[in-house]
Amino acid sequence: MLSCRIARLTLKRTIKMPRVSQEVAAQTRQKIIDASFSLLVEYGNDALTFTKIAQAAKVSRSGINAHFKKKSELLDALKPMLKKVITDKLDFTSGKKFFESWKDAIDNDSYFRNVIAHANALCNEQEGVAGLIELIGGDDENPEDHILMAIGYAVIHCAKSGNKSTCCK
Repeated sequence: MLSCRIARLTLKRTIKMPRVSQEVAAQTRQKIIDASFSLLVEYGNDALTFTKIAQAAKVSRSGINAHFKKKSELLDALKPMLKKVITDKLDFTSGKKFFESWKDAIDNDSYFRNVIAHANALCNEQEGVAGLIELIGGDDENPEDHILMAIGYAVIHCAKSGNKSTCCK
């Protein structure tokens, strides 16, 4: 009887759960990031609960915790996606071109409007303005003026459209 218990204990110790490959782990992490960004853009920061993310990404909550211990770590992983949406849509060659491309994006791209509306979950206003100033090139002495005009344009456009769910706050 004792030898059977020892054999079972030995067997349990030698059988290991299969490890997830690095490739599968990276794919799962990306699924979590993509689902989180989609939830953020569509529903805002309040939708970024680990339960809702797990449902959207089709992973377990513990799967999310394996990749992101805190929500702040997940938000940090979303910042490059925010930057990509902004840099892909806007022209940073000068302050004037930035403003014109911003107006066009606000007027014609609901996805861009949603991203801008919920960007405050990923960075505060000062960080956002500072990041845009760094991107604007040309001989513009004061790119901050163009950025503030762009923000004002977005706020006014949103008030006129009456569609607060897809407009900047």
